[in-house]
Amino acid sequence: MCVSLLLISCSPRLVPVTVTEKDSVIVNTIETIKDTVVVIAADSSMIQMLLECDSLNNVRIKEISSYRAGANTPVPQVTISNNMLTARVDIEQRNMLLHYKQKYYEQLQKTFRDTVKIVEVNKLKWYQKVLQWLGIALLVYILILIIKLINKIKI
Repeated sequence: MCVSLLLISCSPRLVPVTVTEKDSVIVNTIETIKDTVVVIAADSSMIQMLLECDSLNNVRIKEISSYRAGANTPVPQVTISNNMLTARVDIEQRNMLLHYKQKYYEQLQKTFRDTVKIVEVNKLKWYQKVLQWLGIALLVYILILIIKLINKIKI
């Protein structure tokens, strides 16, 4: 029995296998506010007429020689020179500033896997095993001598 206890204490220990898995999902939302300028093109409208004077020296329209309307025209400026009436509207280039939000979603998925293999701890070298067996043989020899000594004393 004593020998079996000595043999158990010399056995190598094994580390168990452990497998761990970790999944993680990270969602990042990046929101940026951007500015942009919308350019509205220049616009103009025009009307040209031929005028004449009547018997009372009043100016009157004889014919309309050209007419051009723009997309966004306010009331035209009218000038009369040499019996020619000119109505002109000029609109300067306009800019409009816009703010808008841009969202960008980024999803990261990470998987961690840790696998631990069986590792033999305290593995004995060849000379340590030889010394172990020599020690066991010595213990057995001492046990046999003690048994013989007990038997001699009883007789």
